Amino acid sequence: MISALSGWTERVQAAAAQQPWTSLVSAVRAGPPRWSPAAIPAVDAAMNTVEYFVHHEDVRRGVADWQPRELDDSAVAELWNRVGPMSKLLTRLSPVGVVITPTDGPGLGQVRRLRSGPSDVTLAGPVGEIVLALFGRVTQGLEYLGTDADIAAFRSYPR
Repeated sequence: MISALSGWTERVQAAAAQQPWTSLVSAVRAGPPRWSPAAIPAVDAAMNTVEYFVHHEDVRRGVADWQPRELDDSAVAELWNRVGPMSKLLTRLSPVGVVITPTDGPGLGQVRRLRSGPSDVTLAGPVGEIVLALFGRVTQGLEYLGTDADIAAFRSYPR
């Protein structure tokens, strides 16, 4: 099965790169095709809410002098609700335990362990920044608590 998929992602990306920008934007706006599981709203939300947030921030943060944006309460709540289900996958290769403490949203002040390890790194800050850190992205306004070695290990493990 794996060999059958070898190179598939690269071929799809190459084909998409050949399309005009306006066509790509139109395709995203139109949503998934009817035959896709993502055409079911609940499946689409589970698959794409965090993914779109992370990639949107990738684009925003790709310029000099970027600043984190203020997320509305519903966006923070939605991201917070998705942290638990996605955390096992995102932290599976972490060499250290991962604990999060949000400073906003419905999880305000809660301590949530995402992964156990020989020692811990705690991510304390806005939920959006916690999500970005879990994806290995650059963050702002997020406090990393732990030893320097553990923080370096967390920041550098492959996602």
